[in-house]
Amino acid sequence: MQKLLNNISNIYFLGIGGIGMSALAQWFIQQNINVAGFDKVKGKTCDLLEKLGAAITDLDDINTIPEKYKNKEETIVIYTPAIPIENAQYQFFKERNFKLYKRAEILGKLSEEMFTIAIAGTHGKTTTVSLIAHILLKNRVPFVGFVGGIVSEYQTNFLQHSEEGKSPLLLVEADEFDRSFLKLKPSIALVTSVEADHLDIYIDENDLQNSFLQFAKSIPANGEILINEKHKNVFEGLNITTYGEEDGDYKRDFNKKGFSIINNEDSTDEITLSLLGKHNRENAIGAYAVCRKIGLQKEQISTALSSFKGIYRRFEIIHRDEKRVFIDDYAHHPTEIEQFINGLRENFPKKHVTVIFQPHLYTRTKDFHIGFAKALSLADRVILLEIYPAREKPIPGVTSQIILDHVKTSDKILVNKEDLISKLEKLDLEVLATVGAGNIDQLITPIKNRLSQLNYQKI
Repeated sequence: MQKLLNNISNIYFLGIGGIGMSALAQWFIQQNINVAGFDKVKGKTCDLLEKLGAAITDLDDINTIPEKYKNKEETIVIYTPAIPIENAQYQFFKERNFKLYKRAEILGKLSEEMFTIAIAGTHGKTTTVSLIAHILLKNRVPFVGFVGGIVSEYQTNFLQHSEEGKSPLLLVEADEFDRSFLKLKPSIALVTSVEADHLDIYIDENDLQNSFLQFAKSIPANGEILINEKHKNVFEGLNITTYGEEDGDYKRDFNKKGFSIINNEDSTDEITLSLLGKHNRENAIGAYAVCRKIGLQKEQISTALSSFKGIYRRFEIIHRDEKRVFIDDYAHHPTEIEQFINGLRENFPKKHVTVIFQPHLYTRTKDFHIGFAKALSLADRVILLEIYPAREKPIPGVTSQIILDHVKTSDKILVNKEDLISKLEKLDLEVLATVGAGNIDQLITPIKNRLSQLNYQKI
């Protein structure tokens, strides 16, 4: 990394507002490097970066690139795979032979220089990384952490603790999209799940599994590989440590009341976990196992876990009154949605559940519409929004309707975002959930405000 940054004083980010890109941008700002960038949507992460001094534009126009970033001897460009190849700024830098790097390449270079903990999996990465980062912070372990979500207690996706004279470890999410995680060189890897996803990148589920296996094989012989017990068969032949709620080397201690973790008869006291759902308990067990592997004591870890306050858009309770509860979650894969709704059922038994889902990507909807429908059918009422396209162009015949057609729940409807609030006003709601990885988060505050008004009016 030091060699890469020789004579470099400027870094330009294409897709700077992305949750992973913005965390990396914050780190470079701390290294006293000038940061600027483009993103088509200037959200909260861009607001934060601008406060830190970054120059950000939402116009794909080469004239909006600050002049000093047009000097290729002093500037490198970092981009996300979500940036389309026809992007004018991308083409500007490429045609002029600037040094362009994918975010994963930069993380790979960092991981070569630092002791690295990498969390992989088709879901569960962000929660597990957030838990580990919180544990490290509470125990004053030097580290640099790039989180794929906003950690509620710290209101940021970039977490760190430093001590003079001590080398920090690197904590990252190992993203399987675009096979990015194969660029990393971790010393400890944890895999939360291996399920079919990103089939626009992978040929099939077997191709995806082989990529995860290749990732695990990159761990050195003196390293550690931790695998969710449900997916251990993918890693047959490797020396692994397993974890899970019911089975694994690290698991829940059902001989105790409440939630506690056991390994080789070494059981914790009861942990007060703010995160709801079985999948989040498994994420906590995985985080516990990683932190034990790096030498923290069980009391240090369990105390920190009990103080964790949650993550933005991960089973986040937005509103609660005597009549209703409103929860938001980032789930965008059938398994994630199934786990989320099961978590609702576990924590709010016998309550009527309404789920609002915004599908993310045309390709994912095409590949998994049957799975989405099956998972959503666990709810009492399903409200579908149109597909959020992100980086993709429409696919003929692929709309939210193909999910709705297979939902078994009789109370189901397709609604425009603009009409959603007025539709909700007419419904008797007990448990309401918004779910999805697109821009459904823009509806959270309007829904919360309306529910608060309805409660005030005692309707």
